[in-house]
Formats: sequence, C-alpha cells, structure tokens
Amino acid sequence: MSLRVLVLTPIYPWPGDPPEGIFIQRQVQNLVRHGVQCRVLMYTPAVRYLPPSMTALSHLRYHPRWMIWPKAPGGVSSAHVFYPRRHKGEDVIPAVSETLRRFLDAHSEFRDNDVVYAHWLWTGGAAALRLRDQFGWPVAAIARGSEMHDWHDMHRHCRPHVERVLSQADMILANCDGLRRRAGEIAPGASGEMKVVYNGCDARVFRPCLDKAAVRSALQLPLDSKLLLCCASIIE
Repeated sequence: MSLRVLVLTPIYPWPGDPPEGIFIQRQVQNLVRHGVQCRVLMYTPAVRYLPPSMTALSHLRYHPRWMIWPKAPGGVSSAHVFYPRRHKGEDVIPAVSETLRRFLDAHSEFRDNDVVYAHWLWTGGAAALRLRDQFGWPVAAIARGSEMHDWHDMHRHCRPHVERVLSQADMILANCDGLRRRAGEIAPGASGEMKVVYNGCDARVFRPCLDKAAVRSALQLPLDSKLLLCCASIIE
C-alpha cells in the first residue's frame, strides 16, 4: 500500500489565482509520480466583505463552488477551506484548527491518511499538531527560511507555535544545513527527527563549467562585467 499524505497549506493554486503556491503543487505532483497518494487541504481566511453570519455557513466555508475543484491537475483531490477571520493581533491557530477539524469530520474522503505534511511551521505545522491530537496522524512540517530567520517579528503568537512545532512534530524538513542548525537553536530539546532535503537541480541542464571565460564568450558577454542572475519560475 502506498503512503497516504494529507498536505496542509495556506497557499495552493486555485481558479481565482492559478499561480499561487504553484511550487507546492509541483512538489505534490512529484510525490504522486513516486507513488504517494496525496490530498491537499488549503485553508485561508474567510472573504473579508462577507458578514460573519454568511462565512459561518458550511457551504461557503467548506465548498464554495468557485473555490474548489474535486480533481486538481494530476488527479489530486483538493479542497479550499475558509476559517473565520480573527481580530487584529488575535491568534489564528484555534480558528484554523477548529475549521479543519470540522471539515475533516464532515468529509471522510480526506481522513484516510498516514501522515500530515504541513507547509510552514506557523500556521500549517501548528494546526497539524492539533489535528494529530484529534486523529492521531504523525506530523511532518517543513521549515522555510522566511519564518526561521524572521519568526519573532511575524506575529506575536508566532514564536511559541514555531517552538512547539519544532519540539513536538514527528519530523521537521529543511532544505539546507543552515536551517537545520537554526531549528536546533530555537528548539534545542526537539524530540522529533530533522531531515535536510536539498532543492533539486537537473545536472543534465545545469552543470558547473571550469572555463567561465568560454561561457561568457559564447553568450557574447563582457569578460569583466558583473552579472546578477535571478532563478525563478516564470509564469504568464
């Protein structure tokens, strides 16, 4: 039986913004190609201009017709879940966790999981820990540079959640040794496993060249100029 993973993320491509979180979608598609069964649960605040009485309705919070498609590209089941907006400065984790729990209670097709893969320690990892208490799924959370370096400035509730996830998650993933060391500094008594998974690079296309002058000549670039290279996803 293949591994069954519930991907928990605050951003993911959806009809209103197809490029949003596309790097997460590509990672999910790669997992599927390697035989992993993935379901994606995306959570965002309720639409600002709708009154609370409307955002509390299940058909708006859970299955708005314009925000969900049963089979995303690649055959991955996905859902877009709204949680009630909090007042400025209020911790969002209780609202996120309760909304996700209610969704999972109501939709059994999203409960057949072996592990929760949470993107970002806060809010994804923090919410995943609460789901573990409810459903018993192990939690693997990915630490990203933005929150690891600026975690104390993001939100006054962010710091304790980051510490808790680093200390209590079953596995923490990072994409470099620097982030793993930083995680060890923030939570020195972490009981879970910390793994480094480097960003991939196609060595058939991108490979070092010993003769840099020859490369510059081939590209008709000045031999003594300074260049700035931006490596990114180009999305129309």
